[in-house]
Amino acid sequence: MSRLLLRIDSLGLEAWQMHGHRPECAERFAPHQTTDFARWVAGRPRGSRFRVLVDLGEEAHETEVLPRVRGADRRALIARRLAQWFPQPIWARADTLPDKPRQRGAATERVLFSGLTRPERIAPWIDALQSARAHIECTIPASALLAACSGLADGLLVSFSRAGMRVTLIAEGRARLSRLVEDYPSGAAAQNAEWLLEIARTARYASTVVGGTAQPLVSIIAPEAVLPPLFTSSSAAAHGLELHWLDPVSFGIAATEGQDLDCTRLLLHWLDKASPRLGWQTPMPPGLMSGPRRLLVGASAALCVAGMAAAMLNWQNASRLTQARTALEASLGAKRALVARIEASIPPLPATADLIQASVEQFEQAAHLRVPTRALLEHISHALEDSPSASLDSLSWAQEAPDALITLTLMHAAPQDLEAIAQRLERLGPLEIESGRPDGRSVISVRTALDTLGRERP
Repeated sequence: MSRLLLRIDSLGLEAWQMHGHRPECAERFAPHQTTDFARWVAGRPRGSRFRVLVDLGEEAHETEVLPRVRGADRRALIARRLAQWFPQPIWARADTLPDKPRQRGAATERVLFSGLTRPERIAPWIDALQSARAHIECTIPASALLAACSGLADGLLVSFSRAGMRVTLIAEGRARLSRLVEDYPSGAAAQNAEWLLEIARTARYASTVVGGTAQPLVSIIAPEAVLPPLFTSSSAAAHGLELHWLDPVSFGIAATEGQDLDCTRLLLHWLDKASPRLGWQTPMPPGLMSGPRRLLVGASAALCVAGMAAAMLNWQNASRLTQARTALEASLGAKRALVARIEASIPPLPATADLIQASVEQFEQAAHLRVPTRALLEHISHALEDSPSASLDSLSWAQEAPDALITLTLMHAAPQDLEAIAQRLERLGPLEIESGRPDGRSVISVRTALDTLGRERP
């Protein structure tokens, strides 16, 4: 059986095939050529297997501290959180992070939620594979593949492709943040070093994600010889970056394939050898049964055969059993036809059952909460008095019992203003600060317990 490697990005889909240990591109399809792709898949040899690499910018990563529960309660809790973070939980996953030393033995656990915020970008390609009843081995996002195969435990990892420059924050061996900057594709990035600004910006934000202040180590998957002529170590140091280069040859890829900034061949090399557990749960084509269902059907068939053998041994009742079986099969056929008509008449739900249940529970939970609005506004007012040059653009809060997430968006906020506001608000709970946005805004978020908000005086 042959294996085909598919890479999906904002420019379309590429189909690659391994020849020995070298991937070679077989076909390319633009975003509007999904019908042509479906015909191409249908023409592949029977038994072909497909592995899919998703290299899109709509990857999101969120870390939460949840109560430590087990069994059905934990599965229900994880399902609700996935439905809240992502529009289609099938294109997302939840992974437990190791407990920190001070949290060991606590009644909570850290869970990393990751997935696609816009699954409609890959839906046409997956639908084409399913319509051709193709065997999909796995569907893996680029950030998970980079974190698992690069060998980097902590730091920023920079890779280039035709879709742009991807900057991935790796902490504790897992991807915790992944940005795709489309302005710097591999073909144009070697002509300038302006992409260092984006790396520096991501490095500053990464320190807030992992809860530290030190700049992470930055590793670039590329030979040092192919970097831009204008690129120097001093220009990197001017942005506060310490760079290291990871030559693709060191990962086992042929030297002739790693002489530019494009990491596509290296990613496909990893995709061919990766464990399917790195990816998302691939939806099954219509008409195929899952493993438990196949087991149930097999067990039913075995029981039917055993019953027929017993009937053959009972010579006196053979005729009666045959007639009864015929009547049951006729009745079963009529019931199957009735079920099919009922299912055909039921319109599709606007959302999955899990999403509807999570929304109802969230509404019921929010109905019992009371945010001490007066106390909230007093804290915000006193904080803004210490920073007269900053103006409040918007104020919002989200209720997550027993906590509230308060978000301030500021205009014209200088660093000293942000520091003054942060000193006022840090008594309420942990802070996250995002400054230097392209639109000139700065964002301060604080997570606080509702009882603390009502009790703490500004």
